This record gives sequence, C-alpha cells and structure tokens, in this order.
Amino acid sequence: MNQNLQSLSTGTAWCPRISLPCTDRQLATILQPLLCHTPHRPAELACDDLTAAEQLPHSLPKDCRLLLCCPIVRSQDIPRLTALAMAHPVTVVVGHFRHVELVAAAARAARQTISVLVELSLGRQLSGITAGPDAASLIAAIRRRSEIKLRALFLRNPCQAETDPESQRRALQSGLAMCQHTLRMLRPDGSENSAASHAADCSIVLGQLPVELLPDFHGSAVCNPWPGKTSTTAPDAVNPQPDAGIPALVVTRPNLELCVVACFPAITMHNKCQWLVPAPAGAVVIDQIDHYFTLQVSGPALDLKIGDEIRLKIATPTNQTQPIT
Repeated sequence: MNQNLQSLSTGTAWCPRISLPCTDRQLATILQPLLCHTPHRPAELACDDLTAAEQLPHSLPKDCRLLLCCPIVRSQDIPRLTALAMAHPVTVVVGHFRHVELVAAAARAARQTISVLVELSLGRQLSGITAGPDAASLIAAIRRRSEIKLRALFLRNPCQAETDPESQRRALQSGLAMCQHTLRMLRPDGSENSAASHAADCSIVLGQLPVELLPDFHGSAVCNPWPGKTSTTAPDAVNPQPDAGIPALVVTRPNLELCVVACFPAITMHNKCQWLVPAPAGAVVIDQIDHYFTLQVSGPALDLKIGDEIRLKIATPTNQTQPIT
C-alpha cells in the first residue's frame, strides 16, 4: 500500500480496489494511510462489483466514497444501488446507454446525485464504449440527466497486454491520448493547448496501473487492487466450480458477433483455464481479462442482451491444453 501511495504523482488519488470481504481491522489498515495522504479527503474505495461494496464493514465512515468498477446491468439491482447511494457518495462505471438508464433510476430513487465514469474500450478490453464519437454521444446523454453527473473517463487496465516497462509506458500513453481525443470532442473549440491537455489528464481514472508507471500518470485516480497479489493456487483448490457452472452477467454487446460478460467468483481470476459456455448454443469464450470474458456469438446466442445471465464452466486446466491468448 505504501508503495502505491509514495509512487503516485501529485494530485492523483489511490482508490484501493476490493474484491473480497474485509474485516473491520483490515478496513482500518486500508483507511489510515489514505486519510494521511493529501488527495484522499475523504477517502475512496473501489469495489469490483456491487456485491463487494455491500459486503464492506458497517464501520465504514459515512463520508467514505465508493467507486463501483462494474456497470449495473439489471433492473433488479436498482434497489441495491439505491441503498448504497443513500449510505455513501457513489460513483459507477458505465459504458452503454442501458447502464446510464439504470444508474439514473437508482439516483432518482435515492434522491441523490450519482457520479459516473465513462469506460472506453481499449485493446482486448471491450467492456466499455468506443472512444471518439460513440463515447461523446454517451457523455451527451449523461449530461442531459440532472440526477447523474459525469466525473471522468475510465480505462480499466491500459497496460494489461504488455509485460516490459517500456511497452507498458507506450500503452499508457496511447490510452491517455485516446481519452484526451474524446475529451477534446466535448469542448466547443476542440482545444489542444497544454492547459486543456492537463485538464484532460485530470479527467481520467485508471482501473489498474503497474506501480512503476504511477509517477507517469497525472490523472484523477488509480484503482490498483488491495491486496496487491492474489494466490496462485490451482483453481480447483481455491474454489471448486459447482456442477451447474458459475453465473456471469452480460455487461455489454460491442457488436453483433461479440458479447462481454462479467463473473466475480475468485476462481475466475485464474486465467490459466479454458472456459466453456454450456448455454445458449453458439457462445464461445475467445478471451479473458481478469473477471471479464469476451464471447463470440452465433445462432441462439445472438439474442443475448445486457443483463442476461449465463453460466461458465472450466473445460480443462492449462497443463492439459493451451491457455486463452
């Protein structure tokens, strides 16, 4: 944690991203250094999904802000987001007009303003919206709604596909340039001067960034996970999959032939697995990044829509077949 805080550029906040339940003692361990770090007043915690946010200890201070990194995709989750927004200031990641509608409904029910981060798709990460005109149209729709407020753009993991520091740095700069291009489209004059560019950087939140690159990022916040690393124990030893498979929700449909689903049990963090979709017919997993799976769809699977639930099953461990690439 201290390494994250000490490496951050001035004015950039760290929002520790939590995926598993934490105790009161663990929560205090997280909050104490955040509150001593200048940009974190009040502190903000990022949560992988709505369930992780709901499982935070009741001792969480009322002014602590919460950032939900996964969009709300089902109508039945509106009351859950409403309750959360009534308890804490909340920001939610969105990447589709449907996400915006659901967050707006929760904000009206809570009689609170809910902030949103607009996620941009980048490389293999297809859970957001395409940068440029598509993102600008979504932002325009957000700005027409008084119950929600645009906070910033969101890149989930700009360096995910890179391993060496120089390639990661180039990937980060490419992602930031894409964000700045989108933000310039929102300004009447399309300004590209240095002051405007700096303002654009301040309107970007990253879902994850290698510690070595934290000094290079001058945006609003970084949501690096806490704790930093997960166990590398074999998947079956961590959390055996039920016979029926593991539930996953459709987050977005980037195009007619692709579908992105999110699945948050700990077992899905082990990328060294081959995954199957038993139903509907025609859905094939072609990529996985952390908890997010990209499916190629045909036949009956073409009817999948945002909010639908499917099941994922492990086909074969990596030591018997090649991992998804």
